[in-house]
Amino acid sequence: LRETGNVIKDAHGKAIKMMGVVRDITEEKAWANQLHSMAHQDALTGLANRLVLEQRLSAALEQARIQRTRVALIFLDLNGFKAINDSYGHAAGDQVLITTAKRLKNLVRTADTVARIGGDEFVLVLEGLSSDLNIQQEIHVLCEMIVRALSMPMEIASETCVIGTSLGVAVFPDHATSMDNLIHTADLAMYDAKRSGNNQYRLGSQLGV
Repeated sequence: LRETGNVIKDAHGKAIKMMGVVRDITEEKAWANQLHSMAHQDALTGLANRLVLEQRLSAALEQARIQRTRVALIFLDLNGFKAINDSYGHAAGDQVLITTAKRLKNLVRTADTVARIGGDEFVLVLEGLSSDLNIQQEIHVLCEMIVRALSMPMEIASETCVIGTSLGVAVFPDHATSMDNLIHTADLAMYDAKRSGNNQYRLGSQLGV
């Protein structure tokens, strides 16, 4: 409810009563919440969108600088997605994206970020990684886990489909020390993985950049 009111005074300035209006603003609040959701979430999957991704990545890097920890940024692109769209229609393609989003969310901690930045491209931000970790080994285990989870068969349009993926990983501060360079490095690594075949991953350190 929203309530507004005014004090009514007599000729001598003495308050004699109040007059006001009480309005039901349930629909207004619901619309405001919907607008907020549209501005911050991918409409199809409910994941964070590009705006939220950049905000969270910026905050994660700032925290990592203070705490001297690492942040892993993973760019992920689905392989064979266009063929499913072309063969079974966009509704089937949407189901693939929704299923992929759920599988990715189940793989990471609640403190980490999973975002969809358009089409069949997803991004993961993993925060607070120890500087003492063998980062190549940790990333290898994580990427193998992602590939294994996403390559599980999906029932789409009464058909069993298998989707592949390509992963590009950049780690702060090992591969880049600014947000823009980290994003660029992860993106390049992903395309390098895609050129190498299905279900491949590449680290920023493997690019020679």
